[in-house]
Amino acid sequence: MQLTPANDLKHVLPSTGAIYAGKDYCDRQTHLDAKRKGRTLRAILKNNMKNKNKGRDSFITKMRSPYERVFSQTNHRTRYKGIAKNQFALFMESLAFNLKRMVILDKEYGF
Repeated sequence: MQLTPANDLKHVLPSTGAIYAGKDYCDRQTHLDAKRKGRTLRAILKNNMKNKNKGRDSFITKMRSPYERVFSQTNHRTRYKGIAKNQFALFMESLAFNLKRMVILDKEYGF
């Protein structure tokens, strides 16, 4: 995991494939950043946008839901001043989450 501003997609663009994003990323600059890197951006549109399609947004939501669970259980505030300390705190938080998840999966599936 990488610590970046919440609305800055250019730091976290994948090397291939489409990007399924939330309402934060439905602006012009984000579309341009994705296009410049040769990626397809599929962002949920805001409710006041002209070409809002609820069926399309529902599909994007279903695609994102397995991954959103991870982010919904993390702390969204930073505790320290400076990138290095916060990056380390995020790394340790991710490690703890993955260890807890590994224990649950081991009980469920016997890995």
